Amino acid sequence: MSRAPVWPDVDDPLAGALAEAGQQGQPEGQAAGTHEAVAAWVSQVIKPERPSTVVRQRLFRTLEGVERYQPFFGALQDIFDISEAALRAVLARIDEATGWSLHGEARYFHFAPGPRMATQEAGVVRMAPGVVFPRHAHRAGEVTFVIDGLMNDRGRLYGPGSLVEANPGTTHDYRSVGVGRDLILLSRHGGIEFSQG
Repeated sequence: MSRAPVWPDVDDPLAGALAEAGQQGQPEGQAAGTHEAVAAWVSQVIKPERPSTVVRQRLFRTLEGVERYQPFFGALQDIFDISEAALRAVLARIDEATGWSLHGEARYFHFAPGPRMATQEAGVVRMAPGVVFPRHAHRAGEVTFVIDGLMNDRGRLYGPGSLVEANPGTTHDYRSVGVGRDLILLSRHGGIEFSQG
């Protein structure tokens, strides 16, 4: 049993668009017409609205807080073998002014990784643009996850979401590059030795 198409009133662009979209194998020109009809309906019906002060403040708090790293939660939980609650506690410390140690101009703090990583050291490093984390050698491997800023390690640039690995015995330093954004990374390793001089 076939159904005859029901043609909508031409003054209703959404109905027209939906009717066109429902047709199988529509020619390219009709598909373009569908997009135009939906765009026309959106511009007539949906008006831009400025969010309330409360909504804007909540949005800005989200952008400034732990939630800005939410896209990385799964990878970080796996790399460090920690729960979401433990990860949130680590990430919350990033914006605190106190609790950091210094190595040169690099700021850092340690945290405890989960049971699978219990033999490794884990920490957060934060560096302003232009700061270099000093040259060091890895007794065991290192896994670093960049969550903000840009890192130059051995001539390659890594941005947010990048995973950087160093093999045992690797010697390197790395630099925070870019303008206006600190490099923030989480790292785990099996011990490091800083180069002399």
